[in-house]
Amino acid sequence: MDIRSSLKRKSFFTLAIYLCFLITTIGTVSYLVVEPPVRSKLQDNLDIRTELLSTQIQAPINRALGVLQTLVSIAGTETSQDEQNVLLFALFEDIDGVAVSGGLWPEPYSVDPNIPYMSMFYNRASDGQVDRIYSWNNEELGGYNEQDWYSSAANQPKGTVTWSEVYIDAYTHVQMITASSPYYINNQFSGVATVDIALSDLIDFVAVQAEQYDLGVLLKDGYGKLISEHNFNIVENIYISTHRFGEFDWSVDVVNSKRLVNEEVYDLVSSVELGIIPIMLTCILIGYYLINQYLIKPVVIIAKKLNNSKHGGIIDMTYHSNDEIRQLIDSFNQKTVYLEEEKIKAQASTKAKSAFLATLSHEIRTPMNGVLGSAQILLKK
Repeated sequence: MDIRSSLKRKSFFTLAIYLCFLITTIGTVSYLVVEPPVRSKLQDNLDIRTELLSTQIQAPINRALGVLQTLVSIAGTETSQDEQNVLLFALFEDIDGVAVSGGLWPEPYSVDPNIPYMSMFYNRASDGQVDRIYSWNNEELGGYNEQDWYSSAANQPKGTVTWSEVYIDAYTHVQMITASSPYYINNQFSGVATVDIALSDLIDFVAVQAEQYDLGVLLKDGYGKLISEHNFNIVENIYISTHRFGEFDWSVDVVNSKRLVNEEVYDLVSSVELGIIPIMLTCILIGYYLINQYLIKPVVIIAKKLNNSKHGGIIDMTYHSNDEIRQLIDSFNQKTVYLEEEKIKAQASTKAKSAFLATLSHEIRTPMNGVLGSAQILLKK
């Protein structure tokens, strides 16, 4: 019989289809199973990074608020301005941080009924030199009590802190923000204490953090005004981690600037798949080798031996496993032996019949020749 469809060829074709199906299934299942927790974890990590960045930004501002509370405490004592000036000068001489200036702004005419403005405002220069600024006491400027940073805190409850918008200082040309808090003497509103916070160091810090961790950062104040922006690029389907923090209600938006969360998810899922697929392929190939060795190969050998022994003969092959293939070989060999014996018997019977017919033909032909000869003589007479 001409074998048109090889069992081994079928097995290879089946294996190829199965491998394609398996790889597709593993890719789909791993993405559906691994992608959600991986994405959630990466987003959580970005949220944690955002909160940490918020905490680091908030820390120096909180220290500046400590300076503000110290100013309120100094103003709430019934001491003379001379004594308060000494304390303020010592305070700003010792502080080291984002608070670069501040002071006390008494209510007009509350210190001296003849002098409307008697502020005690100190500025700490970059070289550490502390200077007292008197320009705000100039009546021609309209009075500091008309400024937003003063009016927003005036007559507010004790402990209230109000924040200005981010602004550019006219003298230093540095981004700054002012925190104001009212102070009271004998439960009577007496003025406002302020601290001016320079944001240049904070902006530099944000830039360093963004570069170090490949982040895009957008920092805004409580009024929604931009404080700092670094590598903050919005693309489709990007995950933005947003966090609001502090009493000043600042907000920070953080994104991955170089590798999006989607890209990181894809890479991690791909790495998982690349780890699983080789192992699965190895297991499948080992399984196919065993199937081919103990099932397909014996069947192919049996088919070849049967094809080569068209005139009969037993299947002579080494097969040690006691299974269905062994049973097939043994049964075929037993039937072959039986058929050989029956063939010999049939051949002997055929020879006997042939001899009998030859003898019978001879024995009949001899008298018949005599009869035919006699018949021909009688016909002639």
